[in-house]
Amino acid sequence: MKSSRTVRIHGKTFAVPARIQRCEDAHTHGWQVRYCGTMLFSDGAAGPRESLKAAIAELGARYRASPPPAAVVRVRSTALPHKTSDLPAGISGPILIRKPGRADSAEFKVSLPRRGKPNASTSVYIASETTWSAERYSVALAKALRLRQAAMRAFGLPA
Repeated sequence: MKSSRTVRIHGKTFAVPARIQRCEDAHTHGWQVRYCGTMLFSDGAAGPRESLKAAIAELGARYRASPPPAAVVRVRSTALPHKTSDLPAGISGPILIRKPGRADSAEFKVSLPRRGKPNASTSVYIASETTWSAERYSVALAKALRLRQAAMRAFGLPA
């Protein structure tokens, strides 16, 4: 189970998984599991380390009983009506890149859907301001289209 943050209590550091939160007020000291309902594991006589172990064990049991849903991936197959370029859905650009000490350059951004994971994106270099041409633009656009279509086919959607 991946820990998302660390919490310090009385000089001790704890690696705390997501969906577990520390509760400290005048009457409550413990760890609360927040997944499929809530449950508090009070420090009691055992202390925060032991109550955190119990909370992590409970969270693991809850994950096994009801696993978290897979990442929701949204894939656009048609461009939005307000898109100002005539590029297909999933391809944006040309985007101007400015880096200090270098000539400005342009690239396309390509959204790549992935099954069971969040979408990825990649850049396709077009040209610098000194090497720009219609031919370079066409070659880069063709490459961006191939990348997008391959990702769409791998996702199981028509390219």
